[in-house]
Amino acid sequence: MVDYFPILKYIPEVFAKWKKEARRVRKLMRASAMAFLLAGKAQYEQMREEPDSVRVEGLIARLLREQNTPGAVKPERSVLKKAQEEADLVAGNKPPTGDMLGQLVYLKACISEILRWRPVTASALPHTLSEENRYGDYFFPKGTTFIANAWTIHRDENDYDRPDEFMPERFVKHPYGLRRDNDGPATEEDLEKSGRRALYAFGSGRRQCPGEQFAFTTVMLAASKAVWAFDVLPPPGGVDVSIETGYKDDIVAEPVDPTVIFKFRDASREAALVEDRSRTEDIAREMLG
Repeated sequence: MVDYFPILKYIPEVFAKWKKEARRVRKLMRASAMAFLLAGKAQYEQMREEPDSVRVEGLIARLLREQNTPGAVKPERSVLKKAQEEADLVAGNKPPTGDMLGQLVYLKACISEILRWRPVTASALPHTLSEENRYGDYFFPKGTTFIANAWTIHRDENDYDRPDEFMPERFVKHPYGLRRDNDGPATEEDLEKSGRRALYAFGSGRRQCPGEQFAFTTVMLAASKAVWAFDVLPPPGGVDVSIETGYKDDIVAEPVDPTVIFKFRDASREAALVEDRSRTEDIAREMLG
């Protein structure tokens, strides 16, 4: 919170119990860093020895349960069907691999649209002006704190056609998902030069997430294997994706109930995914030693 409102750091500690708590957490995190690293390796070893039921649980299933991932399951199955058809066409009878991701145009559009439609956080990290600046009739002195409102940027009707609707096709038609009839830069190169970003879910400027490409590629790879192997079904009663009722009231967009059902599309895909997992384990084992 202090990162967003720097003036709070001047509150005396007697009135700000969170300062003491912050020091305690910082000390705990430093002391626990190696423990977490070793725990991760131990968890990997445990997963290798788990029964076959673990093989069904891939990264995408965990992502849909994790607190920092907004689970979005569109009621119409047409979106999943299109993604499955694309994955089948590209990968055939084997799970998609990393070198195929560039061909999964519609799946990439789906992930981009999820991050636009339901960004993990409504606001990006604060930025501070290194020099004075002007915007229109407004003057901002050096040191002014700015917080990009990702939610509002992603819902600008001047940039997006029907912004409140989930429409992956917008990112197929335009690399940034923008309307073709807006007055902004026309080409992707011009957009980059103007400072425009395709998504603001990872922040912007010097404080944008340095792991954006790694994170997006990881989700792409997991999602490609998931849509290729599984039918992803809503639980009885459906999935509430309403921003008013489907998400907890918090800084992070955490679904109230992110439960979905993963069902293998057929037995051959299950066998292929198990084999794919075995190959992945061999690579991980070689890397970890």
